[in-house]
Amino acid sequence: MLRALRAVAPSAFSRRAHPACRPDRPPTPRPNPSPPVRASTRFAHQLALTEAQLRIAAEAGRPVSMHCVRAYGHLADLFRALPPDAVPPRIMLHAFGGDVQVIQQFTKMPRIGDRFYFSFSTAISAKGGVAGAAKMRARMAAVPADRLLLESDQSTPLALDAGVQAALRAAMEARGWTAAQAAEATWRNYRVFFDGSLPPGE
Repeated sequence: MLRALRAVAPSAFSRRAHPACRPDRPPTPRPNPSPPVRASTRFAHQLALTEAQLRIAAEAGRPVSMHCVRAYGHLADLFRALPPDAVPPRIMLHAFGGDVQVIQQFTKMPRIGDRFYFSFSTAISAKGGVAGAAKMRARMAAVPADRLLLESDQSTPLALDAGVQAALRAAMEARGWTAAQAAEATWRNYRVFFDGSLPPGE
């Protein structure tokens, strides 16, 4: 499968040719399709595709963003089975919705635990009203400070700005930070996560 993906885009493996390119959101496994998706893919096939894209990112030295739905245990098993050189340098678990134990499970993995970052948006990570927001803040508090990322998960400029601001306020509450501390910490984490994958000047 990896050979087939290379054949489709052989130049994708040239970091020099595409300095800002990164494999974004591999098809992270999920047991069932989410509405309104009608297509269904065998779970084993999803895992195989995910592993192939992880190996591509590792080979190219690229960070990846992944969204996992009800399959954190399977995803952890996949990472444990991979040799460190087949794991991307940095992995973002986008719109993270796992519990505190899942955070510890990933960050304590031998040899690769420091590669995992956790990103939160109030639109997705805080679903469930007051209780959902409280759970998100507990997750934010459990993430190592240098691995916390924020996002809006929105598609319009106004919603994007409001979403990031809401996530920033949640991080402030979760960690007891000022607005300046929260902004500085998460901006620094963003820069580290995308190191080598951002266009010049960004």
